[in-house]
Amino acid sequence: MRSESINLAFQAHMAEYAALRQELLEIIKWRDRLVFSSLGISGALISFSLSSSSTAQADATPRRLALYLVAPLASVIGGLWFVNSWRIHRIGAYLRDVIAVRVNLLLTAEGDPPSSRVLEVLSWEQSAHRLQHKWLRRITEWLTLVVSFVLTGVIAQFLIVRLQPGPLWRRILNIEMPMVFVLNCVMLAACGGLLVHHLLIGRSYRSVSPIRPPGV
Repeated sequence: MRSESINLAFQAHMAEYAALRQELLEIIKWRDRLVFSSLGISGALISFSLSSSSTAQADATPRRLALYLVAPLASVIGGLWFVNSWRIHRIGAYLRDVIAVRVNLLLTAEGDPPSSRVLEVLSWEQSAHRLQHKWLRRITEWLTLVVSFVLTGVIAQFLIVRLQPGPLWRRILNIEMPMVFVLNCVMLAACGGLLVHHLLIGRSYRSVSPIRPPGV
């Protein structure tokens, strides 16, 4: 009877593990699509605005206004990327700290292989392979995110000023929507701050109330 109960609990935990792992893969795919979407949308808006240089001046202003959309769209998409990263971290923590521990206890109760081997299989976060070239991968990812969510917005903000006629001080005064321009700068700064936080802490972050299995 005890062996049957342990077997049922083991199957339930492994089914939950498989479902969460599949959800994790789907979130990772969605998160990667956000990066390409940000680059595509920002590139299209910037190209549309720069095409006004070959048109009449009367048509240049509405095309230039498209640049004001680059920074907020890039920042919002960047925010969605960070939300998905947080979800990935939480699911990974649950798989590592709850599911792996419970499966380990069940196998130990059954007298199966040592728990360290089970945890090595279920705990990619703690494996030695994941830690290889960790900072190289993190910096490469960080540079990609900076280009996707911050640099494109900075370029758009620069072009808003650059495409205005006259000297620099007059270009700044001639900005069509100064409040929107300032708000865009604030959003880009906030997104940049989140990126710095992601680089320094990232997936090694531990919350104040870490996930623990019952009774631990």
